[in-house]
Amino acid sequence: NAEYMGIGSGVIPNRFKEIRQSIKDIIITTFFDGNFIDKYLSQKFVEVRESINIEDKIKAILESEKVDLLIDKHLLELSQRPEGMWMNMMGMTPSALKPAIKPFIFGISSQIGPMVFNSFQSSNILSSEKVRFEIDCILTQRMHELSPQIIKQIIGDVIGPHLSWIIVWGVLIGGTTGFLTKFFEFN
Repeated sequence: NAEYMGIGSGVIPNRFKEIRQSIKDIIITTFFDGNFIDKYLSQKFVEVRESINIEDKIKAILESEKVDLLIDKHLLELSQRPEGMWMNMMGMTPSALKPAIKPFIFGISSQIGPMVFNSFQSSNILSSEKVRFEIDCILTQRMHELSPQIIKQIIGDVIGPHLSWIIVWGVLIGGTTGFLTKFFEFN
């Protein structure tokens, strides 16, 4: 609002540091209070959890060649320990055990997936205090970049459209009061 920007008492340029701090404080307390952030994060966590099919992700990982190689590695290590040597004597070699172990692992993966995912809570991953701290840091950094002219522009943009109504109502009320005062003085 260009007309508004040329008029003023100089309060904004003279006290812009306090004004920008007030703007930041209002934003933090109004939009980012702890309860709101907790509620928001909980809702988003549920949305994310519902959008991720953890069972399919675990199944894809277990079916990968990396896991196949990992099973081979651990079965080989097992075969070299005393209990593995005993199993080898019984004819349970790593290559014989693998076809029995893989279905077992795949079978429990569908039950483990939800257990793993449910062990995560939004508050354990990202606390409202941490989110609020980060938002405060972002706002502080941005506020230090704002000049008195930008602060004046922001306030003008917020107040300007409503200022004309204040002026109109002020003129109407003032004019009516003045008219009524003069009218009753003559009577």
